[in-house]
Amino acid sequence: MGHARLIPALLAVLPLAASAQDPAAVREAVRGGVRLLLDAQLRDGAWGEYQRNGYRNGMTAPALYALLEAGLPRARSA
Repeated sequence: MGHARLIPALLAVLPLAASAQDPAAVREAVRGGVRLLLDAQLRDGAWGEYQRNGYRNGMTAPALYALLEAGLPRARSA
């Protein structure tokens, strides 16, 4: 799955996690999503690929939101 589809897919899972029946399965799914996002993060801290104008905020903002919703602290070492 390309980065352009990764983050919206992960964001779509957040509401489902709140209503899931198996808390352990939800926690494992969230951990997997966090690993996926952190693995996709670029060296400069952003997500996504440079477009012609060089802006990637459209990918970075939802990635950060998903990580915060998953419980990652706002400040963490790379």
